[in-house]
Amino acid sequence: MEGYIMVPADGIYSFFTGSDDGVRIYIDGELVVDGDELHHGITNEGRVALKTGRHRITVRYFQRLYRQSLSLSWEGPGVARQMVPPEVLFQ
Repeated sequence: MEGYIMVPADGIYSFFTGSDDGVRIYIDGELVVDGDELHHGITNEGRVALKTGRHRITVRYFQRLYRQSLSLSWEGPGVARQMVPPEVLFQ
């Protein structure tokens, strides 16, 4: 999946993925979350400094064994940890 994420304020943002099997999250081409391996449902985390505005987000996910699951959460300045809401995602 590729698109854009709208960041509300300058600062350090943490991104969290919950996945069953591999996931990588790139922001503006930079690898932020690297959970690219076979595993049962686990959480991976990464941090990145972002400026206010739109940023390119790329999600690479694969499913091989057992159940399929993927979630994406974030937290940052003025944003409590939560699932990334659809209104900040664009194509």
